[in-house]
Amino acid sequence: MKWNEIKNKIILLASFLFIILGCENKITYEPVWDPDKQGAPDPVIYNVQPDSAFGGVMEINLFGENFAPEINQNFVYFGRISAVVKAASANQLTVIRPIDLSDTVTIYLSVRDAYQSTKFGPYKLEEGIIEVGEELGRVYSIAIDSSENLYVHRMNDKKIYKITPDGKQSEYGTFTEASTSSAMRMGPGGYLYLQRSTGSGDGFKRLYRIAPGGGEAERFVKLSRNVKSFDFDQNGNIYSGGINSGMFVIHSDKTFKKVGNYLDFDIRSIRVFEGCVYVAAGYSGTDTLLSSDSTTVIAVPAGKGIWRSQILNDGSLSTVEPVFNWANSGSFSTSEINDITFSEEGDMYVATNNSNPILIIHSDGNTETLYEKILSGPTTHLVWGNGNYIYINRYGENDDVSGVDRVIMGKQGAPYYGRD
Repeated sequence: MKWNEIKNKIILLASFLFIILGCENKITYEPVWDPDKQGAPDPVIYNVQPDSAFGGVMEINLFGENFAPEINQNFVYFGRISAVVKAASANQLTVIRPIDLSDTVTIYLSVRDAYQSTKFGPYKLEEGIIEVGEELGRVYSIAIDSSENLYVHRMNDKKIYKITPDGKQSEYGTFTEASTSSAMRMGPGGYLYLQRSTGSGDGFKRLYRIAPGGGEAERFVKLSRNVKSFDFDQNGNIYSGGINSGMFVIHSDKTFKKVGNYLDFDIRSIRVFEGCVYVAAGYSGTDTLLSSDSTTVIAVPAGKGIWRSQILNDGSLSTVEPVFNWANSGSFSTSEINDITFSEEGDMYVATNNSNPILIIHSDGNTETLYEKILSGPTTHLVWGNGNYIYINRYGENDDVSGVDRVIMGKQGAPYYGRD
């Protein structure tokens, strides 16, 4: 081997040893945490109330110690699904249970800066969304009575079925004269009322009812114009309206008269709430709201939205008042309004054909989607039960995607005055 080659290898080896053994600039690492830092006390769950979440319960309370008083410092999971923490103190957390979860789960809690999490279980949850009835398919209209029995008018065989709270399903009535309906309500005395929605001429003008106990639907009243939706007030009067037909009040003796100023409205849904008739509709009129001196336009009525009129002592209605312009509903603005109802707190729930089918309109005008990305649409009818459930009529393109769902709400709805 040549001397130059030997010399180069000696130099290379010496350099390598110098780097390893003699380098003054050694690489150092900072610790990823402070080893001397004391963590927060580990949380402990002693008790959960209620002891199981049934009956439409949404709020669940965790009791223990070492919770964080700040809401966003607590992380609660039911199984693998996170829950919303609504209120927090050092010894109690109030959480909203996940809606898309059922059966027996373990509850996990982690608190920021605590090194250990805690768990509690097993804990039983009621299913949040259940399909009611047996192979209902597409349903024209739905109603609930005071005993929480559900009534459905099926498309497949055009009969009315009764479904009890424990799931028993039986044929309740027939609608021979008119095979379809656009609205259904339980009325005073146990009569089930249906609005006919097909037929020519006088077909849309007739309101029918089925006597208590079931049977064939009989004619109740024939109006002078075609109508689509109706609701009862606290005195047993019925308010009914349709496409550019105006609004009618129908009394228990079957007399009726036109009330309010709804002739330019395509009425999709009617709901009576706190002394007012609320109307979901499209508007084709040209009226404007003017300043007190009639010189300045201060508002132009919406092309689609929600309106209301106060119910007067004689059953007539006051001037139409705009409540919500559908153009302000965000991603819902291009969707159709199919039905409306109210919670006991005064929030309005609107059924639509949106992929997230139900919009909540709060009393202050703010909006939010009900259970976004969990419920499926389109939804044609909403009926609140007597407790903490709402019933949703899904009417899709075929039977496979249609049916009636019962959904936990954790709150009650506003009264339906026709229920005894």
